[in-house]
Amino acid sequence: MAGDFFAVKALVEGVLACARADADFRPTARPFLHPGHSAAVVVEGEEIGFLGELHPTVVRRLDLAQAVGREPTVAAFELDLGRLAKHAAQRRATFAPLPAFPAVVEDLAVVARDDLPAAELVAAVRRAGGELVEQVSIFDVFRGAQIPAGHRSVAMRIVLRAHDRTLTESDAAEVRERAIAELAALGASIRG
Repeated sequence: MAGDFFAVKALVEGVLACARADADFRPTARPFLHPGHSAAVVVEGEEIGFLGELHPTVVRRLDLAQAVGREPTVAAFELDLGRLAKHAAQRRATFAPLPAFPAVVEDLAVVARDDLPAAELVAAVRRAGGELVEQVSIFDVFRGAQIPAGHRSVAMRIVLRAHDRTLTESDAAEVRERAIAELAALGASIRG
């Protein structure tokens, strides 16, 4: 299940946050990782590791099903801490004042092809919201009878905030509509 991919990605993001390192997660092809459920971890253009779910053939070869009574989904990551430390040493801690205006939180669930990276969905939402987008995070991935074959549902939480005013419902609706249009251009549709 892709939820294990996102769980291990969240762990890696936590390590990177402690090191004050901004990372990109890019698709990667490693024979021992599940295609589509893996990513390279890239900091300032340098690959410092990877994360993902083990390929089902690797799980079977390791006979992990015997240990848990079913074929499990196993996620793993590897980070080169020396490379990470090099990037962390170049960054100083920065502090920002607490926001003066409240955030608006929108949840959006889309149906997208399995081969469309989740990072592209997140990037489309960021483009749509521009400076108002404070954060976009994926909180659920679902495959099931309600979703067409070869597709998955991806639920995203979008945090919007203006630095100079309180956002209105109209502001949030405008960003939502632009996000839907950007996602549609990628072939994704709103789940509903």
